[in-house]
Amino acid sequence: MEANDALLALAQFSLALAGFTGVVITFGLRGDDWHAADSFRTWRALVSSLGAAFLCLVPIALQLLGVAGEAVWRWSSAVFSLHSIGWVLLDAPQHWRHRATIRGVIPGWGPAILYPGAAVIFSAQLINALGVWWRPQAGVYFLGLVGFLILPAVIFARIPFVRPKR
Repeated sequence: MEANDALLALAQFSLALAGFTGVVITFGLRGDDWHAADSFRTWRALVSSLGAAFLCLVPIALQLLGVAGEAVWRWSSAVFSLHSIGWVLLDAPQHWRHRATIRGVIPGWGPAILYPGAAVIFSAQLINALGVWWRPQAGVYFLGLVGFLILPAVIFARIPFVRPKR
């Protein structure tokens, strides 16, 4: 399987994950009001999975623009690094602002795993972009995307079983 095929498959998975997460949360609602935890989980899952879908298309767009070889992965990883920084800068304040209302739905140990995981993904993408320890390659980019999709997958898996108290 070539890199583009793998990225397109991952983009499809990302979009399916975003869609099904929204459907599961919507059908799980009781009444007309959204609990803050449902709203936050939906926001987090959509931003993560749609961001991953966008990032899956970056290398393909670069190739269509005539960028070739290692430069595709260097630039794609640079975009992924910037996206990772932006994601943390958007997500962390939201999490800390809503932590009292989402307690019990989002585990307290979550940030202790989430943000270091994001740091590992960011570091790998930065190293891939700079070509410091290894030459820029598709595998590092792809594995970073898979790691990035763990969060919305966990959110999706927990939604039916961990509901906010009303």
